[in-house]
Order: sequence, then C-alpha cells, then structure tokens
Amino acid sequence: MEQKLNPCPCCGGNAVYFDSNKTFELWDIVFHFTIICRRCGLQLPDNRYVLRIGMAKNGDISIKIDDRQKAAEDWNRRVDDGEKTN
Repeated sequence: MEQKLNPCPCCGGNAVYFDSNKTFELWDIVFHFTIICRRCGLQLPDNRYVLRIGMAKNGDISIKIDDRQKAAEDWNRRVDDGEKTN
C-alpha cells in the first residue's frame, strides 16, 4: 500500500497515520487509526479506520482488514474535487 497523503487542507502541514487505539484479539492485533496533520492537528474521525494483522499458529502473518487506502482517499478528498468552476 503506497498512497501519498496530500498536505493539510487548512494549513498545508504534513499528514501522518496516527494509531489512536490498539487491541489484541486472540492471534490478531487490531489498530484503530486516523490521519492527522502534524502542524494544526486537523484529523479524520477517530477509530473509524482499522488495520487488523493476524498470525496463524504456524507463524504466518496476514493482513485481515486494511483501511489505510480508504483513509488516504478520505484525507485526500477535497470539497471542490470534481466540481467545475465558471
């Protein structure tokens, strides 16, 4: 997954993924995350996005849920996307 995060629409600051909560469920680690501007603190809604990583009993690792792409798309969407101006 490689999606570049656009600068903050409010201040132009750098955006980063922010792990707002982490839980452990059986063989899985579940990250609840958001995207936040490092300069002004603007962020997407907390705990709306999930990254769930599991480990099988034989040690294999798998990504079971991955909302990173969706979060990046939501962050990068701007109010004027797709609108024509005269």
